[in-house]
Amino acid sequence: MVIMLTIPSLCNGGMERVLAALADRFVCEGREVHLILFGLRPLLFYPLNESVTLHLPQEGGLLARKPWIAFQRMLFIRREVKKADPAVLLSFGEYWNSFVLLSLAGSGYPVFISDRCAPGKKLNGIHEAIRRLLYPRAAGIIVQTLSAEAHYHRRFPGLRTAVIPNPLMELAPGPPSQKRKQILMVARMISGKHHDRLISIFAGLDAPDWSLLLVGSDDQGQHHLERLRILAHTLRVNDRVIFAGETKDVIPYYHAAQIFAFTSSSEGFPNVINEALAAGLPVVSYDCEAGPSELIRDGENGYLVPLFDDLLFRERLQQLIDDEGLRQRMGQTAAEGTARFELAAVARRYLTFMEQNVSVPP
Repeated sequence: MVIMLTIPSLCNGGMERVLAALADRFVCEGREVHLILFGLRPLLFYPLNESVTLHLPQEGGLLARKPWIAFQRMLFIRREVKKADPAVLLSFGEYWNSFVLLSLAGSGYPVFISDRCAPGKKLNGIHEAIRRLLYPRAAGIIVQTLSAEAHYHRRFPGLRTAVIPNPLMELAPGPPSQKRKQILMVARMISGKHHDRLISIFAGLDAPDWSLLLVGSDDQGQHHLERLRILAHTLRVNDRVIFAGETKDVIPYYHAAQIFAFTSSSEGFPNVINEALAAGLPVVSYDCEAGPSELIRDGENGYLVPLFDDLLFRERLQQLIDDEGLRQRMGQTAAEGTARFELAAVARRYLTFMEQNVSVPP
């Protein structure tokens, strides 16, 4: 069976990492896998299985600003799909699923889609209008949380849905000898992750021998890094706030930390929370619209904090800092609850949903 995956780029991001992992696993499950990258800069930050057939456009272009480039990309997608003749297609990205559906309109190929954002996220007017028109034509939609499934059932009552969480990379709790007095956050430095709030929370802790480690790139042209450095200096914690930047191997950071903190206000499914739990870290997180509440059992493997309640967030971190036994108990509970996210099991759920809901085109 031939499966074709579509995404603008495999740049550094949670959505991109999941798609690369699924591509590899689909090959291991005996499928022929093709991947189309059609964006302005179709990067390959994540390695691909050598058996995956990669389809790249010959030239770049700004899809949103140059309609003729967008039209060329649509023709490129349609041409490459016809060449590969897949049984099913899987498209990732709330801004791009409609583009793929439009590119393949009338072709007869079944397109499964997956939005990777918070279910209630509002796109701009034209994106919303196109989505309302095209999403009902998808063969099905794969969502990551139960709250997302309820949202899409309301918006698109006839659309077949499956709730499949993101797969978890292989992680295990690190040895105690590697542990430091460190709070970790892994996230791109974009406004919705609120690194500034976390730095302010950290500055208010009574923990002079603890550090805050921030792993992630200064992303999407928002240039937050310098502003965050200035904030840390202003709050007199610059010697204890570490900016690690972008990395392909985050596992050593999970193994070295003792607590994971997450101040994102909008998520589809936060991979990093799942990874932190698998690594045996108690997690303190904002209880944003989707994701954290389906991973964190408040008071058992971490704490859920109402959005922007930074006083309570600080109290929860202080509890964990002050009580080593509590950290260890929560960490053990966290590590024991992540088996259902194993990559092979998640990939098989994708395959089952798609293959049971499609007829192979001639």
